Amino acid sequence: MGVPASADSGRWDLGWHPDDPRDPLAVAVGRHWARQVLPLMARNLFTRRLRDTVDLVVTELIANAVRHGDGVRTVRMVRQGTLVTVTVCDHSQGVPQLVWPTDVHCGHGRGLVLVAALTDRWGYVLAEPCKTVWAEVNLTATRALPEHTARPRGVTNEAATTPLATHGSFHPAVSDQVGTCPCHG
Repeated sequence: MGVPASADSGRWDLGWHPDDPRDPLAVAVGRHWARQVLPLMARNLFTRRLRDTVDLVVTELIANAVRHGDGVRTVRMVRQGTLVTVTVCDHSQGVPQLVWPTDVHCGHGRGLVLVAALTDRWGYVLAEPCKTVWAEVNLTATRALPEHTARPRGVTNEAATTPLATHGSFHPAVSDQVGTCPCHG
């Protein structure tokens, strides 16, 4: 599972690897794992809203890796100060698309819109042959979804036209992880 760099330093780096990367149950198991480690990471900053936010982020990023990314390889949660970065590595070079679903009755397609609404920032790193999708949650300023969820600025209906602005850039916590992703050996 990993160990904290120091319980008092505010830096924790914990990881999880599913037994079967393509198993849809990886979503539930990954969410359970995150629920176990988040209170340890957040310590006195742990709240129910924080738990719900991280639950949703972990769920959506793992579900996307299973559905679109040839299975989840690793899930990591890194805490530095008041930020927790959730990262999910998969074995795909597919670029995540932030799109607003055109069919309001459709049971999928809202995950990244929710992640974008609830986190401070998110993005992805392509590093052959893998992709790592990451999202940052501030332990002291978790957001609630608005009562009426309107289309966020910059979100379109055309799935192929909205790549993220962070494409190709490294997030500090993610760049440390790329070398340890099983995709990179």
